Amino acid sequence: MVGIRSKTNLTRRVLDASPHLTAIGAFCIGTNQIDVSAANEAGIAVFNAPYANTRSVVELAIAEAIALTRHLTDKNNALQSGVWRKPPPARTRLGERPSESSATAPSAPNLASSRKRSACPCSSTTSPKRLAIGNAVRMRSLSQLLERADIVSIHIDGRASNAGFFGRDRVMAMKEGAILINLSRGSVVDLEAVRERLTDGSLSGAGIDVFPHEPNANGDPFFPARSQGLDNVILTPHIGGSTIEAQESIGSFVAEKARLLLAEGPDRPLREHARGRRFARALGSASRDLDPLEHTGRARARQQHFRRCRRQHRCTNARHIRRNRIHGHRPCVRAA
Repeated sequence: MVGIRSKTNLTRRVLDASPHLTAIGAFCIGTNQIDVSAANEAGIAVFNAPYANTRSVVELAIAEAIALTRHLTDKNNALQSGVWRKPPPARTRLGERPSESSATAPSAPNLASSRKRSACPCSSTTSPKRLAIGNAVRMRSLSQLLERADIVSIHIDGRASNAGFFGRDRVMAMKEGAILINLSRGSVVDLEAVRERLTDGSLSGAGIDVFPHEPNANGDPFFPARSQGLDNVILTPHIGGSTIEAQESIGSFVAEKARLLLAEGPDRPLREHARGRRFARALGSASRDLDPLEHTGRARARQQHFRRCRRQHRCTNARHIRRNRIHGHRPCVRAA
């Protein structure tokens, strides 16, 4: 068994040279650094922690959205250079601006849930069908969404097919004065097109946390693709999930999977997955992925619906209560 982080690559050549390898634990979110197809052919189990740092990424996205909307970077730079520059009030309250989350990762529904708490309208488009949470609205297409979103936050994994996902055509299709936040992978967004729109003023700001080519160690020189020296741009060194809480969650989750694999064999994860699928079907979810936050919200909504119906029909039969909780409410003719 081997445990790796996001910077370690396990290619087919490495796996072929490791005949005794039975499992790979990726102490990170993605698995694009692992040749998963080669691992499947060799019967090597691969597991990661896809939901462990979601909350940390969401918090950074919201923080950057607020900072870019209020132009905090420009104001800070002016005061640091000794210039008092207080502009007139502008229409920049985050709760009044619709935002977009484009994702295949679990960050999108979590972002929608967090934006709900701030009463901010949120639209989303995801590859797997997911339940819309709170005041989130699912758009029919990404093009439709880009026409109305003031804040675009991208959360997508680093598989090869996603390279150039948010290319020049989609950057140019963004609404006038919109803000772009990329916390996914550096290969997803065309930074040159982003720079062009920031330079001509058609985009009001950008938050970039990931880059196409990142240094291997702290202190190495770094010159991203012409994204330095621009107004109202926040550049961060890939810190979306770099919180102590997220790293602890990743470590405990992957270590527990490794323990179960050693203690009970490879069938245990399959049994857990099957139970998760049955639980998802019982909740009436259209998603194949078991998203804990999403399904918890769905279960809570169904429970509240059941309580209202129970009060209406005054049914106390335990068998009917279990049936309604699992299969949805059916009008009960038996009244107390």
